[in-house]
Amino acid sequence: MRQLPNWVPLDPELSVALRDHMECFPPVEVTLPWLTPTGPKVTHRPLFTSGICAAIWSQAFNDQAWKPALAAAGIITAPENGERYAAAREHGMHALPHFYASVLLDAGESSLSGNAYRS
Repeated sequence: MRQLPNWVPLDPELSVALRDHMECFPPVEVTLPWLTPTGPKVTHRPLFTSGICAAIWSQAFNDQAWKPALAAAGIITAPENGERYAAAREHGMHALPHFYASVLLDAGESSLSGNAYRS
């Protein structure tokens, strides 16, 4: 089973914000299949969970948090009433690791640093 790292470099302000978040919303144990839907069940304590202390479903996060934030920032167009946001891989959760890699590169990190933190 692939082991993920237990640390990544964080800006001190982000570290304080995460610590504050964890005080208000302590991590809870979530058990899910690992790597594939039928993979071995593994328990972790994610920093962010749903309102019912379960794993966050990526589609719900996209529709209810991520894409409304992008629309509010003027990056994408808000849908008409009763419609969903347009599907666009470059604007969904898939884009987050690429954005993080860009931040690392901008900060002068090696292009391989992001892979080292993820693998």
